[in-house]
This record gives sequence, structure tokens and C-alpha cells, in this order.
Amino acid sequence: MKKLILAGLLLFPWGTVVRAQDVATVAVLSYSADQLAAKFEGKNRKDIVKDISTVPTYERTFTSADGTEYEVVRYGKMSDEYRVFLFQFKWPQPLVAVADNAKGVLALNEKYQLDIPLSQQDLTRRMRNPVITTVTDVANNTEYQAYQNGREFYLFQNGMLVQEFDNAQDFSAFMSAITASNSAYAAQQAQEQTALEQARLNQQTAYNNAHTRTYYYGPSLGTVVVGGVLLDSIYHHRHHRPPHHVSPPPHRNPPSRRPGLTPLRPSGPPRGTPLIRDVDGKFMRH
Repeated sequence: MKKLILAGLLLFPWGTVVRAQDVATVAVLSYSADQLAAKFEGKNRKDIVKDISTVPTYERTFTSADGTEYEVVRYGKMSDEYRVFLFQFKWPQPLVAVADNAKGVLALNEKYQLDIPLSQQDLTRRMRNPVITTVTDVANNTEYQAYQNGREFYLFQNGMLVQEFDNAQDFSAFMSAITASNSAYAAQQAQEQTALEQARLNQQTAYNNAHTRTYYYGPSLGTVVVGGVLLDSIYHHRHHRPPHHVSPPPHRNPPSRRPGLTPLRPSGPPRGTPLIRDVDGKFMRH
């Protein structure tokens, strides 16, 4: 009789008595999704979490398109073996479904209109010869990895599933939208670049106009725009080299009558003196 009683009780050193059926004994990863759904049928989240021997690795509340809230609890790593439990969020949070692979999680997302996360590694490791494409959304600076598995298409970003397409038409529509967005962004960038270049040109023209110098050299008027090395050199050369010799204009008054000048004196014989040649044919000096 005593042995039977001890079999039904666990005695801890500090005196707490716990019934054996209350101890968490379910190794959740040892059961499939169908087995867990049958094992915990009719139970709520509190009872199930208490019975499982490990701690959840992921818990989050999701809201479906119709406004219904759900609680998702996952055991195990997403890149390895895992079990996903779906509960109603409203108390007492009864169990709705269980999934143990990417296909099962996708089924939950589709049926209950949720977006439970799936890793690229988990979803693609069961694919056979998928077609992989890199999709770049230039406007949003985002890069996707697109996988085609038969008639299904999956879009991943940073290693996580962000969208799935059930047929080629839906995926083609998505790609057309990305292409149109990229083209519009490229046209906008080209327009902005043209406007920027025009603004720079206008600024340079205004600067040149504000730094124009006018000066005289020789008998005509010349203009040099200062700002370029070549123009500066021409300007410097013209201002610092010796000016060309220019004959002075004719004066109205004879040089002898100009003030401050000494009249010139004739150095030869007086005007009217006859010139006589000697026997050698040279002019004789007087």
C-alpha cells in the first residue's frame, strides 16, 4: 500500500508535493504534428505549455484579414526540427492546429490568413531543382531571392519568406510591377541629374559674369574673363609685357613752336648757296 502511494507522488526536499501526471513529460519534438494535435485535442494553451518539457523558442500574436487574433507558439529552431502550435488568442486560448514543417506552416497561413514566418533554408531544403532568380527593387533599395518550385513561386528577403505566389500569372504581375517601378525611378534620377547639371552651369555662368574685367590695350577696347588659367595668363601677359611701339599722331603745331622745345638749327650751308663739285666729283665744303 505504501509503495502504491509513493508511486503516485513525488516528494521534493523542501516538502512540496506534486502529482506525477502534473509533471511536464511530453518531448514535443518526438511527435509529429498529427500526433500532437490528437494528444492535445480539446486543451488550451496553458495546459499544453505546462505538459511540454521544453521552453518555447518563439511566441507571437497574429491578426488575420478578418480581424481574428491568434497566438503562435513554436518549439525548436526554424532551421532545424520544430513544432508550431496555433491557438486562438481569446481566453482560454484553445488549440487550433499544429504544424511540423514548412508545408504545414504555409497551409496555416493560407487557411487562417496569417503570415507566420518561414526561413528560406527551411522552405527550400525540400525543393528539387528549383529555379532561382534575384529580383532588385531599385526604388526601395531592396533585393529579393525568388524561387520557382514547379508551379509555385516564393519570394525571400534576408533569408525569410515575404510572399508566395500560387501561379505564374501572379508572379509575372509582381515582376511587371517591379520593372515599371525601376523604370520610373531611373527616369526620375536622370531628370534630377539633368536639373543638377543645369543648375551647376547656371551657377558657373553667373560667377563668370560677376568676375568679368574690362581694360584698354593699344588703340582698341578689349575684355578678358578672369577665372580660367589660360585667360588669366593672357591677361597677365598683356598687362605686364612691354607695349608695342606705336607712332605718335601728327601734331597741329610745328615742333619748333611747341613750348619747352629748342628750335632746330641748320648744320649745312645757308639756303641758296650754290654747290660746287671738285675735280673728283665731290661737293666742296664751304
